[in-house]
Amino acid sequence: MAEGQPWGATVDGVAALLPDAPLLESAPVNPQPGQKIVTRATVQEWVDQFCAKVALRLDGWEALRDDSRREYVKLTACDLVHNAAGSYAQAARFPERAGKATDSYSGILWDRYTTGLDALAKLVEEWTQDPDESADPTSDRPAWSFPPVTFYDGIRW
Repeated sequence: MAEGQPWGATVDGVAALLPDAPLLESAPVNPQPGQKIVTRATVQEWVDQFCAKVALRLDGWEALRDDSRREYVKLTACDLVHNAAGSYAQAARFPERAGKATDSYSGILWDRYTTGLDALAKLVEEWTQDPDESADPTSDRPAWSFPPVTFYDGIRW
């Protein structure tokens, strides 16, 4: 899979979530004792894996006809991939704090990924089931318009 396809996720996007984590080009020949090393190649593998997982979960998103919705899905999926790969990288750096039920940064990133993916998958499912792709039936009215009166109070001005 090419870098970040189809979402555009990159190793640099993951690195932005971990500003204090050096992502090395390659592992040093003689690492320091206890030094945790995460290479850019390893992070790229995680990015590719999560791109595939997100694409599988969002199967059918390509059928969206509205460009703004398609762009929203792409941007959100890219962010989700960055969070997931960032969680892996952070957990690799600090394995003693890694785990699903922790409040570590790795756990926070993982929670962002899982809850965000669930929400996005639900949204894509709703959007693909709506043939007209009109989420709001009143969206064709101007922003200043008011809904029709439902309850009349009998007062005339």
